[in-house]
Amino acid sequence: MKRNGKQRNPWPLDSLVIQAIELADAGKNREAVPLLLRAARAGNLSAQVTLGNHLAHGMGVRQSRERALYWYRRAAKRGDAAAASNAGCVYRDEGRIKLALRWFEKAVALGLDDAMLEIAKLCLGPLGDAKRAGRLLAKVLSSKEVAVFTQEEAVRLRKEFHLE
Repeated sequence: MKRNGKQRNPWPLDSLVIQAIELADAGKNREAVPLLLRAARAGNLSAQVTLGNHLAHGMGVRQSRERALYWYRRAAKRGDAAAASNAGCVYRDEGRIKLALRWFEKAVALGLDDAMLEIAKLCLGPLGDAKRAGRLLAKVLSSKEVAVFTQEEAVRLRKEFHLE
């Protein structure tokens, strides 16, 4: 992040993101979006993902899956696993299963073990691959990197689909 031979200070961007998140938490999404956009354009990964979330869900801005995917792709290209998973969610919700699978797999490759749960759900649903789902759920349960609710969902799915 060099400009004119000088290293840019990333902290002002972080403070913009923090300010935007505080505004959003206070229900002022319309005021948060311009701050996120400014920081996202300047390359802040957190801003790119958060802006994508605002666009995907229409929080303080007109909902736009295309613009949300733009920001998710930019962040994922720079290594943000959550952005890749969020792109997978957009495609899954549209019924574009193969694209969703590809993005969830990218999220796993970038280190987000929680995305294995999403792949397992696709396997138990439209992909019809219970064996793969069982293996993925076992990996979720053995991972020390997944959220508690992800583990709980994995346990529930294993019981529901008799994959134990």
